[in-house]
Amino acid sequence: MSATAELERASHAIDRFVREFQPVYGLLAQHVALPLVLTPELVNFIRNRFLRADGVPWVAEVDLLLSDLCRPAGFELYVMSSAVRSHLLRKLEQDERFGRQRLEAIARSLMTYNHYLSRTNGLSAPLLQAQQWAAMVYLQPQREAAVREITAEFAQHGATVSEVGPFPPIQPAELARLAQIVQELAPELQEYGDLLEYARLITQVRAQPQAIR
Repeated sequence: MSATAELERASHAIDRFVREFQPVYGLLAQHVALPLVLTPELVNFIRNRFLRADGVPWVAEVDLLLSDLCRPAGFELYVMSSAVRSHLLRKLEQDERFGRQRLEAIARSLMTYNHYLSRTNGLSAPLLQAQQWAAMVYLQPQREAAVREITAEFAQHGATVSEVGPFPPIQPAELARLAQIVQELAPELQEYGDLLEYARLITQVRAQPQAIR
Protein backbone atom coordinates (compact mmCIF):
# COMPACT_ATOMS: atom_id res chain seq x y z
CA MET A 1 0.00 0.00 0.00
CA SER A 2 1.36 3.43 -0.94
CA ALA A 3 2.01 6.10 1.68
CA THR A 4 -0.82 8.20 0.26
CA ALA A 5 -3.25 5.29 0.49
CA GLU A 6 -2.17 4.58 4.07
CA LEU A 7 -2.76 8.21 5.08
CA GLU A 8 -6.18 8.18 3.42
CA ARG A 9 -7.08 4.97 5.21
CA ALA A 10 -5.89 6.48 8.49
CA SER A 11 -8.00 9.60 7.90
CA HIS A 12 -11.11 7.49 7.33
CA ALA A 13 -10.42 5.45 10.48
CA ILE A 14 -10.07 8.63 12.55
CA ASP A 15 -13.27 10.08 11.10
CA ARG A 16 -15.16 6.87 11.93
CA PHE A 17 -13.85 6.94 15.47
CA VAL A 18 -14.98 10.53 16.02
CA ARG A 19 -18.41 9.89 14.45
CA GLU A 20 -18.93 6.86 16.66
CA PHE A 21 -18.41 8.91 19.80
CA GLN A 22 -18.08 12.73 19.81
CA PRO A 23 -15.69 15.44 18.54
CA VAL A 24 -13.78 15.74 21.82
CA TYR A 25 -12.66 12.14 21.36
CA GLY A 26 -10.68 13.38 18.38
CA LEU A 27 -8.90 15.86 20.63
CA LEU A 28 -7.82 13.07 22.95
CA ALA A 29 -6.54 10.99 20.04
CA GLN A 30 -4.51 13.94 18.74
CA HIS A 31 -2.98 14.69 22.11
CA VAL A 32 -1.88 11.11 22.82
CA ALA A 33 -0.41 10.55 19.35
CA LEU A 34 2.98 12.02 20.25
CA PRO A 35 4.22 9.10 22.41
CA LEU A 36 5.24 6.00 20.48
CA VAL A 37 3.69 3.66 23.04
CA LEU A 38 0.51 4.22 25.04
CA THR A 39 -0.54 2.86 28.40
CA PRO A 40 -3.82 3.52 30.22
CA GLU A 41 -1.90 5.56 32.79
CA LEU A 42 -0.20 7.72 30.16
CA VAL A 43 -3.46 8.43 28.32
CA ASN A 44 -5.02 9.43 31.64
CA PHE A 45 -2.04 11.65 32.44
CA ILE A 46 -2.29 13.51 29.12
CA ARG A 47 -6.06 13.93 29.33
CA ASN A 48 -5.87 15.37 32.82
CA ARG A 49 -2.89 17.56 31.97
CA PHE A 50 -4.23 19.09 28.76
CA LEU A 51 -7.94 18.39 28.24
CA ARG A 52 -9.71 18.87 31.56
CA ALA A 53 -11.37 22.06 30.29
CA ASP A 54 -12.48 20.50 26.99
CA GLY A 55 -15.07 18.09 28.32
CA VAL A 56 -13.26 14.89 27.37
CA PRO A 57 -14.82 12.16 29.54
CA TRP A 58 -12.62 9.64 31.30
CA VAL A 59 -14.30 6.79 29.43
CA ALA A 60 -12.82 8.21 26.21
CA GLU A 61 -9.47 6.85 27.37
CA VAL A 62 -10.77 3.27 27.30
CA ASP A 63 -12.75 3.79 24.11
CA LEU A 64 -9.65 5.08 22.33
CA LEU A 65 -7.31 2.29 23.42
CA LEU A 66 -9.86 -0.35 22.41
CA SER A 67 -10.68 1.32 19.09
CA ASP A 68 -9.34 0.61 15.62
CA LEU A 69 -6.88 3.50 16.06
CA CYS A 70 -4.78 1.44 18.47
CA ARG A 71 -3.55 -2.13 18.58
CA PRO A 72 -2.25 -4.11 21.56
CA ALA A 73 1.54 -4.36 21.82
CA GLY A 74 1.89 -6.13 25.15
CA PHE A 75 0.31 -6.12 28.59
CA GLU A 76 -1.47 -2.74 28.86
CA LEU A 77 0.65 -1.44 25.97
CA TYR A 78 -0.87 0.01 22.81
CA VAL A 79 0.47 1.59 19.64
CA MET A 80 -0.95 3.55 16.73
CA SER A 81 0.06 2.90 13.14
CA SER A 82 2.52 5.35 11.63
CA ALA A 83 -0.16 6.74 9.32
CA VAL A 84 -2.72 7.26 12.10
CA ARG A 85 -0.13 8.84 14.38
CA SER A 86 1.17 11.15 11.64
CA HIS A 87 -2.33 12.27 10.64
CA LEU A 88 -3.36 13.01 14.22
CA LEU A 89 -0.22 15.00 14.98
CA ARG A 90 -0.62 17.03 11.81
CA LYS A 91 -4.23 17.85 12.70
CA LEU A 92 -3.20 18.98 16.18
CA GLU A 93 -0.42 21.20 14.82
CA GLN A 94 -2.78 22.74 12.26
CA ASP A 95 -5.47 23.47 14.86
CA GLU A 96 -5.35 27.22 15.56
CA ARG A 97 -6.30 26.60 19.19
CA PHE A 98 -3.18 24.53 19.81
CA GLY A 99 -0.55 24.55 17.06
CA ARG A 100 3.11 23.77 17.48
CA GLN A 101 3.09 25.20 20.98
CA ARG A 102 0.79 22.44 22.21
CA LEU A 103 2.96 19.72 20.65
CA GLU A 104 5.99 21.12 22.45
CA ALA A 105 4.07 21.29 25.72
CA ILE A 106 3.06 17.64 25.38
CA ALA A 107 6.68 16.73 24.62
CA ARG A 108 7.92 18.49 27.75
CA SER A 109 5.28 16.79 29.88
CA LEU A 110 6.17 13.43 28.34
CA MET A 111 9.82 13.94 29.27
CA THR A 112 8.77 14.63 32.86
CA TYR A 113 6.54 11.55 32.84
CA ASN A 114 9.37 9.44 31.43
CA HIS A 115 11.65 10.61 34.24
CA TYR A 116 9.03 9.45 36.73
CA LEU A 117 8.80 6.05 35.01
CA SER A 118 12.58 5.68 35.05
CA ARG A 119 12.46 5.80 38.85
CA THR A 120 9.52 3.42 39.20
CA ASN A 121 10.40 0.80 36.57
CA GLY A 122 7.14 1.61 34.82
CA LEU A 123 8.45 0.65 31.36
CA SER A 124 11.26 -1.48 30.00
CA ALA A 125 14.46 0.39 29.21
CA PRO A 126 14.08 0.14 25.39
CA LEU A 127 10.49 1.42 25.49
CA LEU A 128 11.39 4.22 27.85
CA GLN A 129 14.29 5.17 25.60
CA ALA A 130 11.99 5.34 22.57
CA GLN A 131 9.44 7.41 24.48
CA GLN A 132 12.14 9.87 25.49
CA TRP A 133 13.36 10.28 21.92
CA ALA A 134 9.78 10.80 20.73
CA ALA A 135 9.53 13.75 23.11
CA MET A 136 13.01 15.15 22.50
CA VAL A 137 12.67 15.49 18.72
CA TYR A 138 9.78 17.94 19.19
CA LEU A 139 11.95 20.30 21.23
CA GLN A 140 14.60 22.18 19.31
CA PRO A 141 17.16 22.27 22.15
CA GLN A 142 16.74 18.51 22.67
CA ARG A 143 16.52 17.29 19.07
CA GLU A 144 20.25 17.29 18.41
CA ALA A 145 20.86 15.35 21.61
CA ALA A 146 18.28 12.76 20.56
CA VAL A 147 19.98 12.34 17.18
CA ARG A 148 23.37 11.87 18.88
CA GLU A 149 21.91 9.22 21.17
CA ILE A 150 20.22 7.36 18.31
CA THR A 151 23.41 7.50 16.22
CA ALA A 152 25.41 6.13 19.15
CA GLU A 153 22.92 3.26 19.53
CA PHE A 154 23.28 2.42 15.84
CA ALA A 155 27.07 2.41 16.22
CA GLN A 156 26.86 0.16 19.27
CA HIS A 157 24.71 -2.45 17.54
CA GLY A 158 26.02 -2.34 13.98
CA ALA A 159 27.72 -0.02 11.51
CA THR A 160 27.91 3.74 11.85
CA VAL A 161 25.35 6.02 10.25
CA SER A 162 27.91 7.18 7.69
CA GLU A 163 28.33 3.62 6.39
CA VAL A 164 25.82 3.12 3.59
CA GLY A 165 26.22 -0.09 1.65
CA PRO A 166 26.40 -3.85 2.19
CA PHE A 167 27.14 -4.76 5.78
CA PRO A 168 26.41 -7.68 8.10
CA PRO A 169 24.43 -6.28 11.06
CA ILE A 170 25.86 -7.35 14.40
CA GLN A 171 22.47 -7.25 16.13
CA PRO A 172 19.88 -7.11 13.35
CA ALA A 173 16.83 -7.12 15.62
CA GLU A 174 18.09 -4.11 17.56
CA LEU A 175 19.07 -2.31 14.37
CA ALA A 176 15.58 -2.93 13.01
CA ARG A 177 14.04 -1.54 16.20
CA LEU A 178 16.14 1.61 15.96
CA ALA A 179 15.33 2.00 12.26
CA GLN A 180 11.62 1.74 12.99
CA ILE A 181 11.90 4.43 15.67
CA VAL A 182 13.73 6.75 13.28
CA GLN A 183 11.08 6.24 10.62
CA GLU A 184 8.33 7.00 13.14
CA LEU A 185 10.08 10.23 14.08
CA ALA A 186 11.03 11.14 10.50
CA PRO A 187 8.76 14.23 10.24
CA GLU A 188 10.85 15.89 12.95
CA LEU A 189 14.20 14.64 11.58
CA GLN A 190 14.11 15.95 8.02
CA GLU A 191 17.35 17.89 8.47
CA TYR A 192 19.21 14.67 9.34
CA GLY A 193 19.28 13.03 5.94
CA ASP A 194 22.08 10.57 6.71
CA LEU A 195 20.20 9.16 9.67
CA LEU A 196 16.97 8.82 7.70
CA GLU A 197 18.78 7.14 4.80
CA TYR A 198 20.51 4.73 7.16
CA ALA A 199 17.21 3.75 8.75
CA ARG A 200 15.68 3.28 5.30
CA LEU A 201 18.57 1.06 4.24
CA ILE A 202 18.31 -1.14 7.31
CA THR A 203 14.60 -1.60 6.71
CA GLN A 204 15.29 -2.50 3.09
CA VAL A 205 17.98 -5.00 4.07
CA ARG A 206 15.64 -6.67 6.57
CA ALA A 207 12.85 -6.90 4.01
CA GLN A 208 14.94 -7.77 0.93
CA PRO A 209 18.48 -8.85 1.85
CA GLN A 210 19.19 -9.76 -1.76
CA ALA A 211 18.62 -6.15 -2.82
CA ILE A 212 22.11 -5.05 -1.70
CA ARG A 213 24.13 -8.05 -2.80
